[in-house]
Amino acid sequence: MADTGAGFGIRDSGFTTLDLGLEARDSGLGARDSGLETALVSLGSITRIPEGQGRCYVVGAEEIAVFRQRDGRLFATQNRCPHRQGPLAEGVIGSGQVICPLHSHRFELEDGSGSEHGECLKVYTVDVRKGELFVRLDSGRKAC
Repeated sequence: MADTGAGFGIRDSGFTTLDLGLEARDSGLGARDSGLETALVSLGSITRIPEGQGRCYVVGAEEIAVFRQRDGRLFATQNRCPHRQGPLAEGVIGSGQVICPLHSHRFELEDGSGSEHGECLKVYTVDVRKGELFVRLDSGRKAC
């Protein structure tokens, strides 16, 4: 397990698993984090996600899919499709949408709204600073 210097390690086995301590830590972005629910979490280098693809990160008990569109825009959502739990990080992305690889349900990456009535995803705030990708866990919200 590689130490990122931020108080946790990263393990890569298809999914990236972040091992987080719940002690207070400084994210370096002006926010003091005091636990998993309010954590600003570093996911590592942005280069780990090729343009036009997604990648799943396991943070605590959350599976978070981070998508990097070909135009450079970044989005983060829950990884599992609400329809049949398909792995959205493995879906097709483009034009601000992800298509589930199992049953082709579509979701807007900006707000999580789905093509089927009542289906929506939890979305997270994601940012890049100096080539490092961050997600804010307490920003998780659903469109419906």
